[in-house]
Amino acid sequence: MKIQFIEKIKEFFEKRKLKKMPDKVLEEKIDQNIEGEGTEKIPLIVGAVDDAQTQVELAKKVVESPEISVATKAETLDELPHKMKEKLFRESIKSKELMAQKDINTFVKIIITNKGLQPYDELYYRIDKAFSDSQLANILETLKSERPENYDEEKVLRIVAKQVDVNLRKYGTFLASHAENLLGKVSIKDEKEENGERRFDILNPQDKQKLFEALKEEREEMRDNPKNPLTDKEIQMLSDENLEKKINQVVQFKVKRQEELQEQNRGKGR
Repeated sequence: MKIQFIEKIKEFFEKRKLKKMPDKVLEEKIDQNIEGEGTEKIPLIVGAVDDAQTQVELAKKVVESPEISVATKAETLDELPHKMKEKLFRESIKSKELMAQKDINTFVKIIITNKGLQPYDELYYRIDKAFSDSQLANILETLKSERPENYDEEKVLRIVAKQVDVNLRKYGTFLASHAENLLGKVSIKDEKEENGERRFDILNPQDKQKLFEALKEEREEMRDNPKNPLTDKEIQMLSDENLEKKINQVVQFKVKRQEELQEQNRGKGR
């Protein structure tokens, strides 16, 4: 605790010293630090810049530099006011990826509050860079609540399918319970229902087929990406046969869970 306190005091005085420097000098310091080895001071230097546009430009240079660690880039984001983060988000794809990985709260806040953005598109294109299954499920629930006018069942299903395919590609499997939780965030228009919509149901043959088609479409997107081609093993993991096998695991999970709930309810009625 004492060491942390001393470090905080040092940081406070370092910030004061940097704040007194002209922006031009701070810009030069950024370049010197990127080219050298003293990258630990970069976040403080960017945070000390007065001119908003200059600050964004320097932050963008830091985030997009291959010479700087992800941890230092994330600390640089932390030094920026929210308005500057928003501006950086609009100007840099690398910044979007970094926020999705290291600052999910800011990422979600921006795609919710900025009406000029298509929130589901922003989420879709970050899937292979960030988000655990539980994080993605929470984001989908928040978006449905906060941006209902932008809800699109096709996009949401494709987001879920992409997450499943990414998991299969990375780990060779996924948890059926996680997939079922994600699919529970997909609302489908249905005039037969009282409120005009229903939840995706993996036990519904039509819904099951929709998921299968979405998984195949996402697989083809991966196959067509020359920058990150699939290996032979990944192609096997994403084969029609394996996708169908994995879908059936989700079906079996839901059937088992329903049976357990029925048994619990019968127990309560005794």
